[in-house]
Amino acid sequence: MQSARDIYQRHLDIVSEAVWRGDMATVSAAMSYPHEMQTNDSTLRVETPEDLQTSAIGFVESLRRQGATDYHRVCTEAEFATPGCDRIDGQHMVHVLKAGTYVTPPFASWMSLALIDGVWLGIGIRVAVRNSQVTVLNPALVKRNRQGDASPPDKL
Repeated sequence: MQSARDIYQRHLDIVSEAVWRGDMATVSAAMSYPHEMQTNDSTLRVETPEDLQTSAIGFVESLRRQGATDYHRVCTEAEFATPGCDRIDGQHMVHVLKAGTYVTPPFASWMSLALIDGVWLGIGIRVAVRNSQVTVLNPALVKRNRQGDASPPDKL
């Protein structure tokens, strides 16, 4: 059986590479719905793959506007959180670089994965950065969530 750390890192690699390439179908397929995403100043309940894709596109675009050329997430710890080994809770560091220099200071994140129908899917993430500093969550979606509105956000 693979270790929790190996599974967690593989999930990080698949999603990180897909986000950076703009492959939002792969990103959204790696998550379960609904799930929650949190930063130090915002929370987003992600109801649909489209909502996740909107946030992920905004995230990578914000990094590129800052001049980022590389985006890496590295597992620092992960463990099976249930006796049946069907949930993993872990922590990782996020590194955003431009030509080997940090664009933003590295920051920690915590993620949970669940084994659903034989596939490890993300079920929630908490990112230790302010959304106002690094746009992890789409601001229009966060605002919609706060208002309890189920309609799609205005075109961004």
